[in-house]
Amino acid sequence: MKKKIWITIVILIILTPLWMWIAWLASPKKKLVVAIVDKTVLTSAGQEHSSLTWVLNNERYTKNKHDLYSVSHDYFGFFPKGDEKYRIKGLERFSPEQIEQLSNDADAMYVTDAYGIYKNEWYTKGNTSERSGMIYGGLS
Repeated sequence: MKKKIWITIVILIILTPLWMWIAWLASPKKKLVVAIVDKTVLTSAGQEHSSLTWVLNNERYTKNKHDLYSVSHDYFGFFPKGDEKYRIKGLERFSPEQIEQLSNDADAMYVTDAYGIYKNEWYTKGNTSERSGMIYGGLS
């Protein structure tokens, strides 16, 4: 009888993570629009704002009704590409009306790094200890 109780306890302990995961999947998603600004992304890992997107995704917050946040896409700032190429999706390109609309639509704003990307950080032939001009960045 004791052996049966212990086996049951062990099985329950082993299955607890599975039950917790199923409960997490069954929990409803909640819409929370967060405007993430990260102007200092040197790699697609987006390490400065990855912890925020992890928390949002694991708490089941979504950017719209269904889609979870993506570390490599869902932010405003510097987007690195291969071969020293990049794309910029900044708030500077927004008109005052678009800024007002973003302000009305967003529930929160998260500014992680705004100091930007410098030429000697981005281009491989640059010396990182020297002073260089800014490619993109700053708070505006």
